[in-house]
Amino acid sequence: MRTRFGLTFPFVIAIGVAPIQTGAELEESNCLLEVAGISKRYARCATVAVPLDPDVPDGETFDLFVARIPSQVANPLPDPLLLITGGPGQSTVDFYMQHRGVFAPIRRDRDLILVDQRGTGRSAAGFACDLPAEFDFQTADENLLENLTADCLATLEHDPGLFTTSVAVGDLEAVRRELGVDQWNIYGVSYGTRVAQHYLRRFPERVRTVILDGVVPPTLTLGPEMAINAQAALDRIFHRCAGNDACAARFGDLASVFDDLMSRIQESPVSVAVRDTATGDLEETLVTEEYLMGVTRLFSYSDTTAALLPLIIHEAANGRLELLIAQAEMITSDLERTISFPMHNSVICAEDYPFETAGTTAAYADAYLGTSIVDALNTICGLWPQGNVDPDFKEPLASAHPILLLSGENDPATPSRYGEDVIVGGFSNALHLIGPGKGHGMAPVGCIPDLMQAFVEAAAIEDIDAECLDRAVPMPIFLSPAGPGPLIPRAIDPFGPAVIQVDSLSKSFGRIAALSDVSFRARDGQITGLLGPNGAGKSTCLRILSTVLRPSHGTASIGGIDVSGDALAVRRIIGTLPHGAGLYPHLTAIENIRYFGLLCGVDRATLSQRIDRLVQRLDLGYVADRKAGGFSQGERTKVALARALVHEPPYLLLDEPTNGLDVMAVRQLRKWLQELALEGRCILISSHIMQEISALADDLVIIAHGSIAARGTPLELADRFGNRDLEEIFVSAIGGEPT
Repeated sequence: MRTRFGLTFPFVIAIGVAPIQTGAELEESNCLLEVAGISKRYARCATVAVPLDPDVPDGETFDLFVARIPSQVANPLPDPLLLITGGPGQSTVDFYMQHRGVFAPIRRDRDLILVDQRGTGRSAAGFACDLPAEFDFQTADENLLENLTADCLATLEHDPGLFTTSVAVGDLEAVRRELGVDQWNIYGVSYGTRVAQHYLRRFPERVRTVILDGVVPPTLTLGPEMAINAQAALDRIFHRCAGNDACAARFGDLASVFDDLMSRIQESPVSVAVRDTATGDLEETLVTEEYLMGVTRLFSYSDTTAALLPLIIHEAANGRLELLIAQAEMITSDLERTISFPMHNSVICAEDYPFETAGTTAAYADAYLGTSIVDALNTICGLWPQGNVDPDFKEPLASAHPILLLSGENDPATPSRYGEDVIVGGFSNALHLIGPGKGHGMAPVGCIPDLMQAFVEAAAIEDIDAECLDRAVPMPIFLSPAGPGPLIPRAIDPFGPAVIQVDSLSKSFGRIAALSDVSFRARDGQITGLLGPNGAGKSTCLRILSTVLRPSHGTASIGGIDVSGDALAVRRIIGTLPHGAGLYPHLTAIENIRYFGLLCGVDRATLSQRIDRLVQRLDLGYVADRKAGGFSQGERTKVALARALVHEPPYLLLDEPTNGLDVMAVRQLRKWLQELALEGRCILISSHIMQEISALADDLVIIAHGSIAARGTPLELADRFGNRDLEEIFVSAIGGEPT
């Protein structure tokens, strides 16, 4: 029997080439960022050695891991975006990997800088300790917690007092100097907002704009208010259910049901046999009061998981605990692996524990978490050394910098009132956006990625149009495991931030309608396939997107730029492979590629290096100095591909890219396109060849007779059509085989 995790860290408020010289002395090199269960990502990485003890600048050093995600343009703006994640104890690199699509709009013309804070992720050498796989702070008795804390301290190679926020902001300043950045923009989430604000306090002249997502006021003591905030969020979930006829009829008085369930579990914990979702093994799970408390709190963090809470509570109250356990395992497994226990303790025990007052526990009596969080805090911090905290660390922060505050209306950790608190405390140039019904961490919600990009671009709050946020309604409450009831609308954008957007696009040539009311999205870092028979309208759609044709009706945009409104701006950011290649026959392969690169503004030195790499990658050496007029179809296609990629565009529009290529060339091209997507590019590819699309596409758009016949991921289409064979899906979607 085992007791599964209820809440691993009770105070966690997290969400959830050759080397070149950059800036001053920082040497970067190509690297591959990897996180289990997430597609890999290319980056430019480096290590920055900083003083372990800031008071001993010439003493022992500590290595910080730094990653730069290059902009999607050849000449990015000089002020990158620095990301700072939460926890405390999370890895910023891991956070970015989980949410990288959120930052795609900003990355169009700015680099992203990721620094794993000292003691976290890839910056934790000598400052990590192992905990039992099944350890849960809320279920552990005081003696066990004391022993594990003492054992952890004994394994650390560095002074825990040197891993606080006050020290970390000095590290960030050292990284900025090494990068040669004059000013940068900062995004902080959860605990990361504390770091961002203290950096702003210390180095205001180095900050251009700040985005604070789930803000932690400098004056706040983490821990004491968490039980109260968590209870308020749960009450709002219950209130929302009570206000919906279908939900109220299905689940009744949820508050009473939950209280009764807690009382029964407290008196008599329940052992349940459930199959492990990873191994398939049948394992016993002991559901205790602490387990239920931890799961409830974590599920209230996001509106998507909060939508399951009424159903989970109802099922558990009726003796069916399997749904609770299965969902809890999925939501807690990643969190358990990503939080640094020692770094988390160094922050909390220096910056919060000393400021806790005896009177704060009186308000916990009616909260479902009770005093569990503060009790664990007292046990751990009774042993953990208190580190360096700047004298003004807990003072209100006054700033006239442009600041964008993001809050979820139903955030159980950093409620929206915290945003108002920091404005009153001294933010004179701030805009506070509140997501209706949303939880902790607003960056992935609806149009927020685009609003963040607009804010950073303008470095001003005056012209931010946040009306779109009103459409980001919370996930409807699930009435059964199958989902919400049929009368509850699900106003959730299934695509997330779109970088190629086509809406109601139509194109006619005289009386012939080539396209009719076509709408779809293509996303950053993915390959979207346009699949259809010859004459379906695929090439017409791509020609409109590449600004060669104007639509008869409807709109299309790439990277937020209307293809009809600013064709020149669109052409700078796209790479196109038109049907027929379109090479100049009297120019050589190299001359075709170079000419296009110069048109796109690539300097000659850079252009020469890129051409060399493309010639090698596409095996064009044997035709490099031959005129294109005598090329085979495959040779023309490969040169046209090199021409499309020479300016390293973030968006690729490829019309039948394997046309004329031999088997080996097709295989090489597939691998390359997948690597380009891995780098973050948005790729739209048209084809009528099933094998090609099946091997490449993350999303499919099937076009027939100028209209959308079907769209979705391969798995979604397989479920819809009841067949996993793409050819059969295609035939069914376009109306069957011709007779």
